[in-house]
Amino acid sequence: MASQRSRLRFLRALDVETRGDVKRWASIDSVAERIGLEYEEAEALAAELEAAGLLWVRVHSVWLTQEGRALVKKR
Repeated sequence: MASQRSRLRFLRALDVETRGDVKRWASIDSVAERIGLEYEEAEALAAELEAAGLLWVRVHSVWLTQEGRALVKKR
């Protein structure tokens, strides 16, 4: 299980990659590069965040859910 800090870093990086647009997606790879994670580590983190309801994962792409976006904007 990733730390709260790692989870928030991933969500923030995803928000930056999608330019805050709710209809945009980003590749897991681009988010991983932005925060310096290996792809496998980022993929596992994305799966954990999806299970928590904070983002959606489809193949190699990720989108923030309303809950994930609210968490990013709150901090």
